[in-house]
Amino acid sequence: MDTSALLEQLKSADEETRADAREELTLQMNDEIAAEFLAIAKSSQDERVRADTIIGLGPILEEAGLDYGDAEGEVDLGEFGPGITRATFDTIQRELRAIFEDESQPKLVRRSALEALVRDPKQWQADAIRTLAASDDAQWRMTAVFAMGYVPGFESDIMRFIETSDGALLYEAVRAAGRAEMSEAAEKLRAIAGDERADADLRAAAIEALPYVDDACDELLETLAEHKNEEIADAAEFALEELSIMAQDVEE
Repeated sequence: MDTSALLEQLKSADEETRADAREELTLQMNDEIAAEFLAIAKSSQDERVRADTIIGLGPILEEAGLDYGDAEGEVDLGEFGPGITRATFDTIQRELRAIFEDESQPKLVRRSALEALVRDPKQWQADAIRTLAASDDAQWRMTAVFAMGYVPGFESDIMRFIETSDGALLYEAVRAAGRAEMSEAAEKLRAIAGDERADADLRAAAIEALPYVDDACDELLETLAEHKNEEIADAAEFALEELSIMAQDVEE
């Protein structure tokens, strides 16, 4: 399917159609596609369409952030660089931060803006996360915990949420621990992964996080790969593959 058709699908009322288009366009990301994403992000489209499109900018922000770093001005990395120029990278950051800081925007759209921006961590984000983590709003707290997994310095906060939260907030804290590669969370995540009374989605999240926090989790994962619950078994198989890849990287 050509790019223009995929961009139209980004505006679809069907969530799955939007997700498929976003995934394919993310792989093709360049300055022109990024501009179209930003146009939808700032448009009068349904807030779910805007939010999903904003999330689609997260991967390129992460990639470009690693490549461009804190260098000033345009940087030419040739064919090995990200699909967008430094100027577009700066524009995405500026526009999404403006959306996040605009309290007149829908909360879902603002949350998505921060969740995309933290893929390239900045100091100002840490201050925003601390404020949101103390909020009475459960949805903003979930966004704060999600962001903690990308922005350094929140390990103790993530542990606190793992130890004191339940439901969706605990789920986000477990995922954040994996992204932050927190070895101190290994015991807690092992317990969740092996808890037959725990929610299957939560267990799957803990299982997929284990390779990043516990390099000796192979026996547990092998056991869980034989689980009768397909979601649990699939998560364990995926985690075993990740563990193997990480072990190969260490050897090399």
